[in-house]
Amino acid sequence: MEYYAHISDDGLRRQTVTEHCRATAHYAAECLSGMDLSKAAYLAGLLHDAGKFSSLFQAYLESAAREEPVRRGSVVHTFAGVRFLLEHYHGTAPLSFDDIACELLAFAVGAHHGLFDCVDENHASGFCHRLSTHDNEYRESMENFLAHCAGQAELDGLVQEACAELGLPILFHVGDRNSDASSPARVRHIADRVPELKVIAAHMCGYSVWDEAERELIGTPVYTDTSDALIGLPPERVYALIEKHGLDRVMFGSDYPLRTTRSAYDALMKLPFDEAEREQICRKTASGLFGL
Repeated sequence: MEYYAHISDDGLRRQTVTEHCRATAHYAAECLSGMDLSKAAYLAGLLHDAGKFSSLFQAYLESAAREEPVRRGSVVHTFAGVRFLLEHYHGTAPLSFDDIACELLAFAVGAHHGLFDCVDENHASGFCHRLSTHDNEYRESMENFLAHCAGQAELDGLVQEACAELGLPILFHVGDRNSDASSPARVRHIADRVPELKVIAAHMCGYSVWDEAERELIGTPVYTDTSDALIGLPPERVYALIEKHGLDRVMFGSDYPLRTTRSAYDALMKLPFDEAEREQICRKTASGLFGL
């Protein structure tokens, strides 16, 4: 049996699911190759329409091609790939960066027809209810996907390569004197639980809560930037915090448009760093972190 992803309006041209998934994977990989995310993009493209390998979707597609009345979206195909990623590669060990990378990939697959909230305003998961339905269709789809499109060994290799590529820094706003939602202690908890995660704790590790920032994050392996610290603290305190944290983990920041880049830069230039130290803060730390 052939499994089709698309049928032209005149019914003369048909694209198989395998052709479509492979073509999408190649296109996505090409688009993101400049960001060194080609493997992650290829994997997401490969899995995005895995749910079309079901007899139910094929019946829906044939009915639509015959111009019979069908309800668009009545056959959900977008979450087969998501469920496969989370069932096979998520939570296999204590919380790790691979879990976070897996969630990023799963969101890319599941949101290819439109974005959705990962966590809604009631703190409910945007994933769970999408994963708990259509069990029979899911198993049929993935059995056919593995048989006709990509084998388990290829997917295992792609997931490993994608997780390595997705070792991207994550920037956290840190500090709010009116709430602990973004407190330095919370960011410290994340950094301690997932030590391989590249954390940028903005605002010199804690806007307006500098004492907690120094206690919880300054001197730890997280990265930080100078945004707002140059405005909110005496220059000698900023200098001391940067020295204590280590210049190789501090980047220049302005918090633009709340502050102008010029004013933040001028404030940094007034600190008693030499030219090599200024270059480290203004360029080298960020270049190393982002692989530029």
